[in-house]
Amino acid sequence: MSSITEIRAALAAEITTPGWRVHPYVDENMETPAVVVRPKSGRVDTNRRGVHTIEFELVCVTSQATSRTGQAALDDLIAAVYATFPNGPLAGLTDTSVFVSGWEQDREITIAGNDVFAAVFDVTVTTEGLI
Repeated sequence: MSSITEIRAALAAEITTPGWRVHPYVDENMETPAVVVRPKSGRVDTNRRGVHTIEFELVCVTSQATSRTGQAALDDLIAAVYATFPNGPLAGLTDTSVFVSGWEQDREITIAGNDVFAAVFDVTVTTEGLI
């Protein structure tokens, strides 16, 4: 059984792509390129008693949308995230597994007061026991 805080920290710790800053929470003074881990939704699997499924977003941001270099960096990170989270256990946590369930690119968003170019990954985590 793993808490949301433990899962968030474990997801952040697994992303080791050179040059990217990884934050388990939104940082008010965040510099790009960066990845922010944030919970999206959760549910209890009634068919498998005690199993919780939690959806997280990995919000990967680079400089302004006009930056061609930032957009290329997002392209490289997509492959790195898939390689980091194959369908399997989440390192350091027992009874917890993770996989990338989808992603969107080409989104301009505002995060921590800055306009950035983003790719948002949906990551599905399952854990047994109470969260």
